[in-house]
Amino acid sequence: MSYTLQLWEKPADWPWPATKAEADAQFERVFEGPPAGQNPKFLVWGRAMHARYPETMEVWLDGSEDGVTEDPTLGFGINMHSDHVAAAFDHAWEQATLLGLNLYDPQSGVHYLGNGDVPEEPDLQMERAVRARKAGDEAAAWAEYRRHAARGNPHAIYAMGRALRFGTLGQRRHFDLAAVLQLMGAPDEQKKRDAQGFYDRFPDEAKGRIQTLMARLKSASGELLLQIIDSERKAVDDAFVQFSQMALYSRKRIEAADGLEAAATQGHEIAAYEHALEAVTGWEVPNYESARYWAQRAADWDYEPAKRLLAVMYERGWGGAVNAEEAAKWNAAALTQRQQEEKKRQQAQEGGSPGGLSLAPLTPARGSPDPASGPMVWTGSIRRDLVGWYAREGHPEAAYEMGLACHHGRHGSPVNPAEARAWYAQAAEAGHGNATYNLAVFIEDGAGGLKDALVAKALFMLANTRGATLRADDLRIAPAEQGPLRALVSALLCRRNAQVVRAQRGAPRVCQHEKRLGNQR
Repeated sequence: MSYTLQLWEKPADWPWPATKAEADAQFERVFEGPPAGQNPKFLVWGRAMHARYPETMEVWLDGSEDGVTEDPTLGFGINMHSDHVAAAFDHAWEQATLLGLNLYDPQSGVHYLGNGDVPEEPDLQMERAVRARKAGDEAAAWAEYRRHAARGNPHAIYAMGRALRFGTLGQRRHFDLAAVLQLMGAPDEQKKRDAQGFYDRFPDEAKGRIQTLMARLKSASGELLLQIIDSERKAVDDAFVQFSQMALYSRKRIEAADGLEAAATQGHEIAAYEHALEAVTGWEVPNYESARYWAQRAADWDYEPAKRLLAVMYERGWGGAVNAEEAAKWNAAALTQRQQEEKKRQQAQEGGSPGGLSLAPLTPARGSPDPASGPMVWTGSIRRDLVGWYAREGHPEAAYEMGLACHHGRHGSPVNPAEARAWYAQAAEAGHGNATYNLAVFIEDGAGGLKDALVAKALFMLANTRGATLRADDLRIAPAEQGPLRALVSALLCRRNAQVVRAQRGAPRVCQHEKRLGNQR
């Protein structure tokens, strides 16, 4: 007993059928046509099928199991007594689609088109992706959507757009691509209205950019479509890395801030979190409302530090009204996310450890506490407290700002050379140009700690290469200092070595008076 199917190819100048009636009409025209000579795609398809499932394939009306036929269609049957009926059918369908061939099932009347569409059952190809998603295997679901999007399946294209819009399936958001893919793939009127509504919310400048991107994607197909999507996504990630590093190069900070804002507007959650700080430190008049807006976006986009920051903002009333309920909600969300991430890390370590034993410590290592539980002193100065929060998270620009505050007595901070030196050191270790220069000045003068002329000269050299706005060009390096100075510069270029060098030479490492107290109001 055989399950019969027909393989056929649409002439190149015919449009792809959009409905069952159109697919039926095209199939009949091809089927009733005169012998067209051997279709080489049938041979490729036949070899692939015979190599994988030879016991399931049976000749039905015409041709052979190797795809040999002069007719415009290839009829064949799948042996229903085989143990691999479903797998053989899926393979026949997949191989046909890869070759741009159509598979027709006369029993059900369903056409599996070579462009990846199934007019009678539009969601059929998405079943594997849906099953994987329900099972929690987001990577497999995303891979399935990509596979079918490359074949032109509109439902897969739309699903990819939704994932890039909402940051699901383990994907980072990319709003331009989300808009394009939703507009391209929306399969029904309701989804078309939703896609159009999302697009309409973009400013005119962004709409022009989106239209250009859409033209590129519409002209592409197969792997080229995926390559364009991947390159656009990589461009945003690369830009974030580039501008984050550029922000440390003090002479290009404005350019870096613009670049980070552009990445944030595409849905890059870390860029949004960074831009919240820029709204406070990047202008003469801090914009705390903008800072809360970007913190909210980053938290909504599932960035855990932003959730903790937003909780503090609601709790302290930074950039808006105090809201204890929202503060509790975001604190709880951050805690849940940290617990889930820790569980995933432990499971990964258990899976790769002998006998399934976890090598992870049961408690955090001493000296590296959870940043969310670290003590914090509230001074009443919003700028100082918000920047201080970022600095304790390890943000180099915030650490530099804290150094300036302690150095010059700004934003409610008393002048404290030792703390200023420690904050400058933290920022300098991350590569911040101006912080490196200021730390060199402190160490040269012995402000806030020991005096060390050689380390100061090494830091001045680093500051020059890091784009500090001030330069120290005449360092007066003696011949005997050249060798030790080169060794110091090499050591200071590595953050871990820099900490060792500073510890050996008596530099303070933390701001002790702000670390010793718990949260205060």
